Amino acid sequence: MDIVFLDVEISGFRAYDQVIDISVLNNRGDVIISSLVSGSEGITDEIHNLTGLTVSQVNSMGDKLSKLTNTAQLSKRDTLLVSYGLQFDINWINHTLMFEDLNLGNIRGICLLEVVTRLKGYKVSLDSAFEEFIPEKGNELRNITQETGSKRHRSLFDSKMHYKLYESLASKYPNDVRSCLRDFTPLDI
Repeated sequence: MDIVFLDVEISGFRAYDQVIDISVLNNRGDVIISSLVSGSEGITDEIHNLTGLTVSQVNSMGDKLSKLTNTAQLSKRDTLLVSYGLQFDINWINHTLMFEDLNLGNIRGICLLEVVTRLKGYKVSLDSAFEEFIPEKGNELRNITQETGSKRHRSLFDSKMHYKLYESLASKYPNDVRSCLRDFTPLDI
């Protein structure tokens, strides 16, 4: 089974918003896809302030999400998706694909937020989980910044964080990680 690490950024939380940035890494942390996604009508100020992205950037430099998800083969049955907020990510991918009359389908995966919640007993942010479960947090964040050339709240940076967090959790708590493996069905936004 192929394991891939996924993260998306979205244009906002409105009904017509969609994925504007997607990254997928393989099981070694190498980039399969890191791309802006075209087609957005607008980006909220909150998302712009968080990601630094503008509508003109994503629409001029981006690609259609259907091309990107097909390339990454996200819906292959033998692909296991891992993300910190996997349900959130697949909901937004599916929502964006619906603009192209497509649908993601069911996904097999591990939500790292569910693993961390199981271990801690309550939900925490990706930053807090990274801080608690990554021994050399500062060095790892510097390495990710150097590798990606990007900042936090961009899909490539965050997917690298997912990869590092998964490595740490799977080595220290393999049973808890395995117990969170399940099927995910995209839900409406």
